[in-house]
Amino acid sequence: MATLQELQQLKAELQAGLDKEWQKVVAAEESDALDLEEILASYEKHEADLTDATAELAEATAQEEGTRDRLKQAHARASERTPAPRVRAPRIEVTQPVEDRPFESFGAQLQAVYRAGISGGQVDERLTSLQAQSGMSEGVGSDGGYAVQTDFVSEVFSSAYSTGDILSRVRRLPLSGNSNSMKIPAIDETSRVTGSRWGAVQGYWLSEGSAITSSQPKMRRIDLELHKVAALGYMTDELLADASALESVMTQAFTEELVFTIEDAIINGDGAGKPHGIMNSSALVSVSRKSSGNDIETEDLVGMWARLHSSARQNAVWLINQDAEPDLYVVTLGNQPMWIPAGGLSDAPRAQLMGRDVIENEHCASKGTTGDIILVDLSQYVLIDKGGSQMASSAHVKFAEDEMAFRLMTRVDGQAMWNSAKTPFKGSNTQSPYVVLA
Repeated sequence: MATLQELQQLKAELQAGLDKEWQKVVAAEESDALDLEEILASYEKHEADLTDATAELAEATAQEEGTRDRLKQAHARASERTPAPRVRAPRIEVTQPVEDRPFESFGAQLQAVYRAGISGGQVDERLTSLQAQSGMSEGVGSDGGYAVQTDFVSEVFSSAYSTGDILSRVRRLPLSGNSNSMKIPAIDETSRVTGSRWGAVQGYWLSEGSAITSSQPKMRRIDLELHKVAALGYMTDELLADASALESVMTQAFTEELVFTIEDAIINGDGAGKPHGIMNSSALVSVSRKSSGNDIETEDLVGMWARLHSSARQNAVWLINQDAEPDLYVVTLGNQPMWIPAGGLSDAPRAQLMGRDVIENEHCASKGTTGDIILVDLSQYVLIDKGGSQMASSAHVKFAEDEMAFRLMTRVDGQAMWNSAKTPFKGSNTQSPYVVLA
């Protein structure tokens, strides 16, 4: 098995190679090169190799950290079994390097951040060590905080991506190293009409001796750049004294608030200092209500399904404001119900509408307004993030209430992968992975 140093070197080489391959794609696109498709395929292969190397490096790093932790625990148990004999000599304290004895819990680090933030408080050496390891300056950073220990960050964000009903379904691309942005090559296809598929590729039936008119894919680029997002929470002095309770409360609080904030941006973000949401996507398809009232009726749901692109149907879900949910209880197709409750005939953990999961949430618009129900394939939304986070505290914000304020900050960005709804080969109604009832 390769060593950690070898894996880090491999990742660096692959990253450099991927950058060169992207330059080839850009150059080929600008020069209308005939071998653009081959060059793009080479870029995608390098990209896949880098993804595999990044995952292998993360696994090796986690394994090494786990081995170090077990070794320290073994030393501690051995010391308890064979205590050192007392001798008449000056007391000598032997300590491990700061980087080898990180915080034992998220609560312990929160307490250290608290002590560093109060007037005259002492800064724990482990905080400055984490700053140095993360590449930040030692001390309070430009954003007024300290780097959060890597395993605690992983816990918060792993929980966020696994518990978020919307966040867990998007296409996530983590960034590493010094990268703060990502440029993703994509096909610029807005129509399936002959001569427009893959942007400008066209197939021909040929008779003997006939010539082929050259064609090639039309490319575009998805530009993503990290934006800061923060969760703010207040803790009483009583809770600050209990590291275990502090960790439990703040981990859940930060996770749930980050999930809520990021998911709202995925749906409603305007792209100004935050992700560009589905409701503001140029590829969004709107279906007009058949009823003059606010109810959701059978014709509305069938109309939305008809405008959902066929490639998006397998992964599609219904997002709905909970106030509009009662309308689904009574919709039928013929004499068959369209809505099946969770644990019903399908024994599914979620309610289903036309065979697809229904996700009740607070991000959809109020009942009777555009966006109270959305039909979407969330795998066609891309989100980038960077694992490193900062924690800051202040005793001044809630001084009168005897509370300490904590802020966890990270960076993300995202947008819909389609830039336009597509006109089908035959038919006039455009189709998209993002369909909303207006």
